[in-house]
Amino acid sequence: MRNPRGALGALLLAGAAYAWKNRDRLSQQFNSLRQQRGQSSPSTSPQYTLPDLSPTEQREFDSKPANGVHKEREFGGTSF
Repeated sequence: MRNPRGALGALLLAGAAYAWKNRDRLSQQFNSLRQQRGQSSPSTSPQYTLPDLSPTEQREFDSKPANGVHKEREFGGTSF
């Protein structure tokens, strides 16, 4: 592929043209999906939380150690 930006732009333009041409049908499909999910109020909807995927050494560094002293870590040749 010679010009990936041009290809991406063409793909986005084609998708927008498709969505515009079929907007009535897509709107009906979107509304039926919303009804299937049950439009409940935000206060009663389940609250989703993301898992903590940070490395364990980062979590240990962020939490305060028992003795109150943090381990030094080096970043780019300098120590903090």
